[in-house]
Amino acid sequence: MLEIRSREVAIVACHGGAAALDRLASTDALRLRIAPDELWLVAGRSNRQGLLDQAERWRATTDGNALVVDQTDGWTVLTVAGDERLEVFGRLSVAPPPAGRPALSQGALAGVPGKVLFADGAAHYFVPAPVGHHLEARIRDTSHDLGLQFAPATEYRPTAGAVGGNGTAVTR
Repeated sequence: MLEIRSREVAIVACHGGAAALDRLASTDALRLRIAPDELWLVAGRSNRQGLLDQAERWRATTDGNALVVDQTDGWTVLTVAGDERLEVFGRLSVAPPPAGRPALSQGALAGVPGKVLFADGAAHYFVPAPVGHHLEARIRDTSHDLGLQFAPATEYRPTAGAVGGNGTAVTR
C-alpha cells in the first residue's frame, strides 16, 4: 500500500559556521544539514518551543556569530510511505534518489523548490507552505495509478541521526 499524510512538524533553522553547527547536538530532533552554514532541527510540532530553547542555548555559545529562525510555519511536510515511494519521487523530480538511508535531496519537486528526506520505508517532502497544496495535488495526479491512499495528518516523530545536504549521513 502507498500512503500519503500531512505532518505536524517544528523546524528551527540554525545558521553559523560549519564548526559551530557541528557542535549543535540534539537528542529530540533530527538534524538536517541543509548547507555548510545551515542546519535544521526537525521534530514534532509539540516540541517547537523546546527546539527553539535548545537552538538559542547553542547560539549563546557562538559569540553572536549565529542566527536561529523558527521556520515551522513556512513549510508544508508530506510523507509518502510504501513500496512505491521511489516511483512517486521519480514522477516529481528529474534527480535520481540518493543512495543509502537516511539521505537528503534538494531541488525542484513538481516545479517548486523543495527537499526530500529519504528514510527507511518513507520519503518526507518539505516544500514552502504557499505551494504545499500544489505538491499534494501533483502527487495525487501523478500517482493515482499506484493505489495512493490518503491518511490523516499526524505529528512527525523523527528517528535519531543527522543527514547531510549532499545525501550522505553525517556523524555527530
